[in-house]
Amino acid sequence: INLAVFRTDSEIHHLIFSFHHIIMDGWCLGIILKELFQVYKSLEDSQLAALKTVYSYGNYIVWLQKQDRKAARKYWKKYLNGYQQQASLPKTKTLPGTGEYEYNDLFFKLDESLTTSLASVAKKNSVTLNSMFQVIWGILLKHYCGVNDVVFGAVVSGRPYEVMGAEKMIGLFINTIPVRITFDENKAFCQLIRDTQAASLESEKYHYFPLAQIQADTELRQGLLDHIMIFENYPVEKEISGSVGNEGLFGYRMSNIDVFEQTNYDFNIIIMPGSEIAVKLSYNELVYSREFITKIEGHLKEIIKTIIKNPEVCINDISILTQEEKKQILNDFNATATEYEKDRTIHQLFEKQAEIIGDEIAVVCGNETLTYAQLNRRANQLARTLIEKGVKPDSIVGIMTARSVDMMVGIMGVLKAGGAYLPIDPDYPTDRIKFMLEDSKAEILLTQKAIEREKRSGTGTENPSPNEVLCPHTLYLDDEHVYASDGANPVPVNEPGNLVYVIYTSGSTGKPKGVMIEHRNVANFIKGMTEKIDFSHGKTILCLTTISFDIFVLESLLPLAMGLKIVIANETEQIDPHALNDVIIKNRVHIIQTTPSRMKLLIDSGDLRCLKQLTEILAGGEILPEALRKQLSSLSDAKIYNMYGPTETTVWSTLKEVTGDMDLNIGKPIANTRIYIVDKHNRLQPVGVPGELCICGDGLARGYLNRSELTAEKFIADPYNNTQRMYRTGDLARWLPDGNIEFIGRMDNQVKVRGYRIELGEIETRLVKYDTIQEAVVMVGDGKNGVPYLCAYIVCDQPVDAADIRAYLAKYL
Repeated sequence: INLAVFRTDSEIHHLIFSFHHIIMDGWCLGIILKELFQVYKSLEDSQLAALKTVYSYGNYIVWLQKQDRKAARKYWKKYLNGYQQQASLPKTKTLPGTGEYEYNDLFFKLDESLTTSLASVAKKNSVTLNSMFQVIWGILLKHYCGVNDVVFGAVVSGRPYEVMGAEKMIGLFINTIPVRITFDENKAFCQLIRDTQAASLESEKYHYFPLAQIQADTELRQGLLDHIMIFENYPVEKEISGSVGNEGLFGYRMSNIDVFEQTNYDFNIIIMPGSEIAVKLSYNELVYSREFITKIEGHLKEIIKTIIKNPEVCINDISILTQEEKKQILNDFNATATEYEKDRTIHQLFEKQAEIIGDEIAVVCGNETLTYAQLNRRANQLARTLIEKGVKPDSIVGIMTARSVDMMVGIMGVLKAGGAYLPIDPDYPTDRIKFMLEDSKAEILLTQKAIEREKRSGTGTENPSPNEVLCPHTLYLDDEHVYASDGANPVPVNEPGNLVYVIYTSGSTGKPKGVMIEHRNVANFIKGMTEKIDFSHGKTILCLTTISFDIFVLESLLPLAMGLKIVIANETEQIDPHALNDVIIKNRVHIIQTTPSRMKLLIDSGDLRCLKQLTEILAGGEILPEALRKQLSSLSDAKIYNMYGPTETTVWSTLKEVTGDMDLNIGKPIANTRIYIVDKHNRLQPVGVPGELCICGDGLARGYLNRSELTAEKFIADPYNNTQRMYRTGDLARWLPDGNIEFIGRMDNQVKVRGYRIELGEIETRLVKYDTIQEAVVMVGDGKNGVPYLCAYIVCDQPVDAADIRAYLAKYL
């Protein structure tokens, strides 16, 4: 024990008293300080100190050795049975990984009115304030973790009433035990506190059992507890102040008593009862930010106010969000309202550019080029043929071409005819192509002769049929007969509310689903991108993405609406890093959009010539690793942007420039886009707390084609604007204090592999249809250089050949 006395005035002293917890616990502090001053006073008066009877700590050890450890172990194993996920507070800083600790704390009080009201609720329900606070804290953890079963540590006094004088003994009695709160969301708060009190009384018999042993018997082992709660029912001031009349402690007046203790946990909540309940939140500054810790105070008070107002409140109806936070999220973080050309279609925006810069190159692919005027005229000629074939607003026209200028002509021709294009990758299995055409009820397919011949030959199909027709009407973009003689702009027949494209994404049931995007969705997307990134006239963008990916829109429709030159990379340039370098350099490309995994392959090839030429690098489709971002920043002077957005909300919904040492996250919502991060009841989550990322605004798709039930499930009413809709992404994210968003991962069985959006359930569904496979589980593994891959685990009734299974899957996926 260390003692230090500092005299700061003739009659004012500061006493510092420090000790290791192994010597004694906080309960002892009042006892020993009172005795210390009694001895000091007696020495000052030259008298013998009349100390009270001392009870030996050894009596407690004897009692401890007699306890039934087997029964205690059995109790705690049963108490924690089935608990599998640590209830952890959201960490707002990167862990140092060195065990370092920088202590800080936040102290606040509940005023006398709140304290009295809490005590009244506790008394009416015959529970202790300790049980009340355990449930209150459990509710907070439930919101923070998004679960209905939480465990945290609670410090107990450990002084058994059976041991005579235990309350006056000096020594270490305290123990940390787990407290488990399991929520039935329809249960009333008052019932839950009574249940918790009953469980507490039951576990009190086994408070002595070591925490290390309790943890060892659980699935989580040492990861069972993330933090602890300390309910101090041994206030030091009460023991040592005012104990002898009005003269204080043996004639000494004591004030400003401050107790400091540090545990091995990065966070502790200490409750100190009194006329005003005091709460201290002590924490490791290397793990938690002051801003987040401050918010905990507000969240606790919100819960307390709710339960005081109505102790019968259903657990499900308790919110933790303060009004200030709600205003910040809804009004400040989502202040994205912006004017855009919502009354014009995409082809009208293109036609405007064709009038202004008609002689400038619009599209390049290999040796083929088209100026804006040439592309406009050829698209008009195709559009007139399509109109004759019956294409009208919201008609769906399939387009399946090799990477060529024909691809752009076909897309723009469909739009000018009033229809919507359905992009089909020629490499898709024939069965999948047939499904998309049949499901969309597309009457016309735009393709090229070589591709159509390949598909009609039955390549990749289970039952080849040379005479099989993919679509009722097939038009060949490389056949001059499909182009009418009149190259003037057709009279517009569609409006911004009509479809511009339908794109099929992976489906968990085993069938792809078509997402319907309207012209005004794309017009808003163009506005959102161009007000953040320099897509100015005169720049060149690389079209690298497969037509069936929605991010292809940024490389085609956006630049044509803004007057850029598009360079289409062919199939070889898509996969060969050296060929990709060559096409970027040869065509003086400024802007490239790519998945992080493709950019990594480019860097790993060692051919980095193109990086110095680029002015903007747009990364999206999967998580951008920090190491890759740093590599790019060191190898290129380009601005680097991190993008996020599902197909259902029109390509990208958020973006962030992450050049150099800027914080790496998915940024803020783009123009006329609102982001909510909610719990499973669609309540807003506080800043720093994970939840499902939901998107509202002008980018929302019309829904899923021919899938009204799925549309209703995913596109629900906006809880905060009843005239709008909200799309549930299934992605887990959280707000950062500056209004940026941190992407955490998927909540369901969907993954991103090299930019492909894949439902693992679709692969599993297809696998179990294989003759000898009974069960299948598909997971994502980490491959070489951090590039993920898909791995299937199967249960069969007889041996199977992996190559046969791959060939089988290739026909459908």
